[in-house]
Amino acid sequence: MSFLMYVLQAVNDIKSVALGKILMTLFFVAFTVFLLGFRITHFEPYIICYIISNIACEIYYIAKSKEIVKAVFVSSKASYRVEMMQNVKMGIVLLLANICGMLILGYGRFLVDQTWGIKSFAVVSFAFMFVNFFMTFVMQASLVLFPELKRWDVTKVNAFYIKMRGVLALYLPMVLLLYMPIYYFVQFWLPQYLESVKYLLYLMPLCIFDTKMNLLCNTLFKVFNQVRQLLLCNLIALFCSVCAISISIFYFNSLKAVIISMLLSIAVRSVVAEVLLAKSVGVKNIGKNIIGELILIFFFCHNE
Repeated sequence: MSFLMYVLQAVNDIKSVALGKILMTLFFVAFTVFLLGFRITHFEPYIICYIISNIACEIYYIAKSKEIVKAVFVSSKASYRVEMMQNVKMGIVLLLANICGMLILGYGRFLVDQTWGIKSFAVVSFAFMFVNFFMTFVMQASLVLFPELKRWDVTKVNAFYIKMRGVLALYLPMVLLLYMPIYYFVQFWLPQYLESVKYLLYLMPLCIFDTKMNLLCNTLFKVFNQVRQLLLCNLIALFCSVCAISISIFYFNSLKAVIISMLLSIAVRSVVAEVLLAKSVGVKNIGKNIIGELILIFFFCHNE
């Protein structure tokens, strides 16, 4: 499914990609409701339903890209081979950058499970669920932006960065206001998970850092073919994450310190990426904006 999805994205058929994901979700939700209606508690039928949903999505993608699927293989000329090798090299760097990006938070979640058990892991995962729900919308927006920005000239892209950077700096901090409604909602409906919401206080700022990273830095690094810069940012953040989380677990033995270490690592990645991107675009004096955001987030997390 991923290959054809990326092919459709490459030809800017975002509508078909979105409809395929909606189709998969509707299939899975329908099957899940059916199974829950018969009080089926075994996990195997749910896995089978998930596979069937993905197959349905795959069939839809094949139907929408049938011209590509039925295409006849043509032996590549020397010029095509050179371009293909360049794309492969860039793809490998991007793959490594994505893996490092996943490990920044994944390393901590893995050690939480290994150190404190499944109960603490569930508490942390429940807090992450709210962040991931918000980031899902951001990821979809970045998918739409990339093919559009790729067709623009450099001057227009630079202007987009300056304008979008200002918009995000103005409106993104409002996401932090969602913390109190979430807190009271969980306190009323799911009081057994109230401990998760206490950790959510330190995870809510991830919405700010990751939104800027996905909408601006990731997208524009790819537009400018600067994926090595993206890899560098993720490697620096991963190094900080491994060091900080290891100290938090093996020295302090504190779950709260692990969560804070995750936040700090993501913050480091966002700051480094913004500095490198601003240098590429030619924008100066972004330090005041970054410092202002960090101070705001500090006081938000300190208000426990």
